[in-house]
This record gives sequence, structure tokens and C-alpha cells, in this order.
Amino acid sequence: MAQDNLDPAAGEGMPGNEPRIEARDPVPRRRTISFVVLFVVYVLSLLIGYRYSVNTETNMWYLFQVANHTKMVLDRVGHHAEIESRPLDVTDSLARSTLAKWRGAVEAAAEGGESAALSPYERWLYQAHRTVKAGGSVQERGPFVYFVAEEGLTARINRANQYLVDRRAARADKGELESIEAHLKNLRAEGESLPPGAARNHALRDRSFGFVVVPDCGAIPSLSIFVAAVLAFPTAWFRRAIGLAVGLPFLYAVNLGRLSSLAYLAAYDVTPGRKWFTFCHEYVWQGIFIVFVVGVWLTWIEFVVKRGKA
Repeated sequence: MAQDNLDPAAGEGMPGNEPRIEARDPVPRRRTISFVVLFVVYVLSLLIGYRYSVNTETNMWYLFQVANHTKMVLDRVGHHAEIESRPLDVTDSLARSTLAKWRGAVEAAAEGGESAALSPYERWLYQAHRTVKAGGSVQERGPFVYFVAEEGLTARINRANQYLVDRRAARADKGELESIEAHLKNLRAEGESLPPGAARNHALRDRSFGFVVVPDCGAIPSLSIFVAAVLAFPTAWFRRAIGLAVGLPFLYAVNLGRLSSLAYLAAYDVTPGRKWFTFCHEYVWQGIFIVFVVGVWLTWIEFVVKRGKA
């Protein structure tokens, strides 16, 4: 029986048996290199640009919006939240006139004159501009948010007692006053029945947490990565616009969820130094947010870029 010639050298030198050399298409490689270069350039440009604009009023406004929107979320999930509620070391009228001069206003309010109370935004602007005027930076300072997830027994007793005083001053009927007094008596009895120690202290105090929204809390570095990845990707500009118009608000909302969940966790974290809060803040949510950034970018490629070409 004849056998097939399996020797690869058997056909050498015969016409038509020369080895084939397939030329690779250089276009995909050039596109990949172009994407990487543009991505790096865009990221560096955005981060450097933000670094030099961190003390501008535009950034002060952005940080306040992040803090105020976080406060609005916390108002719904907890007992209450406040923004820029800490007292200033000057009167409201002096703060307003000083702020007007710093901002270059043509007409500043008269020093010491009567005026409406400062809004939370004005209070933040005053402190931010004062920090910059003193040689500091908003990089280390942000709007202050105070969150009470749950009132402690002490606050509930004080509130019930103040309510009783107010209703007596309003000459409420006897039945209503007796009801308030009975509720107040029950709260005090609950406090007296608490065993001494850490459990008593936790029951008496509010579950609360105060924090400042610094630039890192605004997720600007992560948002810059997303913007750079969209702009650098080789596709039509209107598709890039769609990616930014949908992706940025979504990631902004994710960041609000990040800040709100961390504040809620910190309010209930009784470990020394709030270890669980620190761990989630510095490690868990950092990774989760990057996953969201990559996921939104890939979703944009799949449902906008690729389907647009189909």
C-alpha cells in the first residue's frame, strides 16, 4: 500500500509550494496606539486642568452641589441632614460684605448693616474664599454636611421637653398637655432603665456623622478617566456626546450613593476610629466606583458605538 509523504521537506523547491506570508492589517494596531496615546493625553490634561482650577469659584460651586445633593439623599434615608450649619466667627452682614469684596462685586453690603441671613452656599463661599485668601487651598476643605441617621434618647427627651414648654406657652388644652407629659415620662423612664456602660452611651447619643466634601469626594479623577476614554475612542463625535450626556449624570448619581452610604455607615460605626467606615471609604468604594466607570464605558461601546455601525 502506498503511503502519503509526510516529510515537509519533500515539496521544497517545487513550484507553488513556497511558504505563505500573510501581511497583517496595520490599521487596528494604529487605532489602538492612537487610543492609548489620546487617552493618556486627555486624562493628564483634565487632571492637571482641575489641579489649577481647584480654587476657582466654579469648583466651589461644584463641591457645594455634591454636598447639597448628598444632604438631600441623607434627608430621605435618615432622621435629618444639614449643610454648612456651623456658626461663623463673624456676623452674617460682615461675612456678606467681605465676600462681596473678595468676589469683586461693585457694590458690597455695608459692614455691620442689617441683611438677611446667609444662605448655606454663601456661608461655604465665605469660608472657601477666606481659606484661599489666607494662602490655603480648597483641595483640603469642602462644604460641611452633618447627618443624623437616628436620634438618641437624650435628643428625643430634649425635643419632647421643648415641645411641652411650647404647648404650655400656647395654652394647649389639658388633654394634649397630659399626653405630652406621659410621653416625656416614658422616655425618661427608658433612659433610667438603661444599664451602665457602652450600651447606655450608645442609646443616649445620636447616630450621627459630620464630614466635609473635598475635591476627591466629587469623584473628579474617576470622571476624568471616563471622559478621556470616551473622547479617545475612535467613533463619531455625536456618539461621544451621547456617552458623556448619559454616562456623566449616571456616574454622578453613583457617587451620591457612595457618599450617602458611607455617611450612613459612619453614623452607626462604633468601632475605634470608625475602622469599617475607613475600610469602605479607602478601599471598597474606590474599587466599586472604578468598576462602574469601566462598566458604563463598555456599555456605551456595546449599545451606542457598535449598534450605530450595524
